[in-house]
Amino acid sequence: MSLKINGNILKKNTNNKFWWIKLGITIILTNILFFILFSSPETKVMTPNIPAGWVEIHVKAELLTPFQKGKKVILLNRKSQIFMSGMLEENSLEPEGRMTVLVKDEDASLLIRHEMWEIIPDLKQFSLPKRNQTVAHEIRY
Repeated sequence: MSLKINGNILKKNTNNKFWWIKLGITIILTNILFFILFSSPETKVMTPNIPAGWVEIHVKAELLTPFQKGKKVILLNRKSQIFMSGMLEENSLEPEGRMTVLVKDEDASLLIRHEMWEIIPDLKQFSLPKRNQTVAHEIRY
């Protein structure tokens, strides 16, 4: 008679163990499912994509075009009659008006030497008017 009782108790324990295993697997699978559904894709670390031969530099400039990251622009210095092509990288919210732009290695030194830059959209037929090299006044005796 004691064998019959032990057999019944053993069956209940195995059913109970399978139930706990199923519950554990269900909890793990639902956690994985919710993690996939609700995890933000912004957690990935993005590497900066700077083309070869270009540098990233902060410039104090006046932006005369709407800001879009990666937009091709022309950096213009009217006083020195210099212009160069570049790409907008980052817009700072500082009151100084500093911008992060990508420019070619050769042109970066000009950005440091001169001040008062303007950023205009990339125009294919852009050129600066030539300065008049002749004498603009006459001396009479």
